[in-house]
Amino acid sequence: MKKLVKINKSQNNVKYTFIVLSMVVALLNHWISTGFLSTVPIIIIVPFVLRVLFKESKLIIITGICSHIIMALVNGDIALGIVSAPLLIMGIGVGILLGKLVKSIMEEI
Repeated sequence: MKKLVKINKSQNNVKYTFIVLSMVVALLNHWISTGFLSTVPIIIIVPFVLRVLFKESKLIIITGICSHIIMALVNGDIALGIVSAPLLIMGIGVGILLGKLVKSIMEEI
């Protein structure tokens, strides 16, 4: 029984690490994107996939906001970070809502 608890704890750690790294990479791509990559809505796609795979909406939102603030400070574009924060929150929210909707439809089937 102890092994199952240990495996479950290990899986939770991997899940949280995956969510955090995915959101950081998505927001890094959002800040640096030029050319073709700027046309792909990564800010919506990544939270959508994370919500379909995991049920950690709060962690996805908190990680997205924290990553956005950190990248704004690192790039020195604090004003752009403040102005684009509502768009970021809206994009993450849309991705999470779509993921929740798809997950509920998949569970009904």
